[in-house]
Parts: sequence; C-alpha cells; structure tokens
Amino acid sequence: METLHFAHISDTHLTCGGSSPFMQRVAREVRDPWDNLKDCLCQLQGKALDFVLLTGDLVHEGEEEDYKALKRLLEEKLPGVPLCCAMGNHDHRLAFRRGFLGENTEDAGPYLAYTQVKGLGIITLDSPYLHGTDGTLPPDQLEFLRKSLEQKTPRGNIVILHHPVVGQQPWGPMEAPEEYFELLENGKVRGVFAGHLHCSFHGWRGGVPHYTAGSLAFGIDMEEHRAVYTDQWCYHLCRMEGDGTVSFWPVALSPSRQVLQIKPMGS
Repeated sequence: METLHFAHISDTHLTCGGSSPFMQRVAREVRDPWDNLKDCLCQLQGKALDFVLLTGDLVHEGEEEDYKALKRLLEEKLPGVPLCCAMGNHDHRLAFRRGFLGENTEDAGPYLAYTQVKGLGIITLDSPYLHGTDGTLPPDQLEFLRKSLEQKTPRGNIVILHHPVVGQQPWGPMEAPEEYFELLENGKVRGVFAGHLHCSFHGWRGGVPHYTAGSLAFGIDMEEHRAVYTDQWCYHLCRMEGDGTVSFWPVALSPSRQVLQIKPMGS
C-alpha cells in the first residue's frame, strides 16, 4: 500500500467575539491565533496531504459565522483535502454543524463521525461532551466506536478525539473506562490522535500508540505541580506506512518562549 501523508492540527483556539479575556489578550498582546493557522496552512500547501486531522478547540467559544470562516480558510489553502474534526471543550457543536458542516439542524448533541480515506477508517469521538475540561467516554460513544471498528478497512483505523489518555504528568490525561482500551487493542487501531494539553507527546496505552499534538494558539509546559502557559505553538506532520506504522514530527512556528501565565496543578 502507498504511504499516507497527513497533518495533525489541534487547539487552534481561533478568537472571536465570545472568546475569553485570556484568549483576547493572547490575540492582542502576543499573536492572533488566526495568523498562526494561516502560517501553518501556508506551510502545508504543496505537501500532497491525504487528509488533515483537527482535534478540537477549533474556535474559542465561537458562533456559526466563525466556523464558516474557518472552513473557508481551510478550503482556500488546502482545496480538496479531506478534513476530519473532533470537538473540544471550547467548541459549540450546533455552531460547528451549521457553520463548518453546512447542516440545517438543531442538533447540539455529541459529534461522532466515521469516514474512510484511501482504505483507512477515521473514527471521531466527542470526549468533552459531558464533562468539558476533564473529558469522558460514555457508553454510547463506546458503542459507536465498537460499531465503527466492525467496518472493513484495508489499512485499519485511527481514532481522533480531544482528550488524550497519556501525558507527561499524571494530572493531565483523561481517565477512560477499561472497555475503551480493550476496543482499541482488538480493533486494528493504528493510532489515537488527540490535543487538549497544548504540548506534543507520544505514548502507548492498550497496545496502541497515542499521539498528542501541541497547540497553534499557545503552549503549555506540564511540570510536576504547575502548568506554564507560553507563546510557543506547533502542529504535527505525520506519515503512515503501508504496514500501518505511524511516524510524526512536531513543526514549531515560534522560536521564542514568553511565559503568559502559570497555574498550580496536581498538588
């Protein structure tokens, strides 16, 4: 099988009228996340990507028009490239469905999706839907995962969601039910792709590799008892070989490191 090339973008936190004071300060005093995304997409042009993963916190508390603007930008810079999105704890599902997907709907429920790209199954879960920042995977999402893994996929599957289950510090990852790891291990899953923690990380759980992308809005250095917010941002370039092996490398867009704020954690 041919090698697949794709990008993993997360936590763009695009600013809009409803964004938090912190995000407004980042856009005003550091750099507008919209400009970070534009720089990222300009770098991706001409790379012959097979698809792009966007793992949540797309627009920071945005409305329908904000998601429309995001979709226009992505289609302008990466025409014809399949876009696979997961919802973050700062995303609005109804606004996403109407603005990004163009659906005439009143559905504000969890966003779950399944698609295939060149024989690879891509399964989207909605980890923030019930518990926001902490995340969870309730029984209905596990059942969706189970049914999706039953589809015939020559290349196997990947799972995308917002919350990772591995991280640098024990207070960072989401706690997931054991059934989730059993499904991953038995479901020909080549990798799980997440965001949320604003730092690049790779680890194994349930016999499957898990890839967490950094943020395009601001970085977080996860120390033992605190989270250090910085002006560093990045995305991942990824490659899947014919045997399903995935490799990735972070691409940094900011060489500096300015501390924006510090939060005590996990004490």
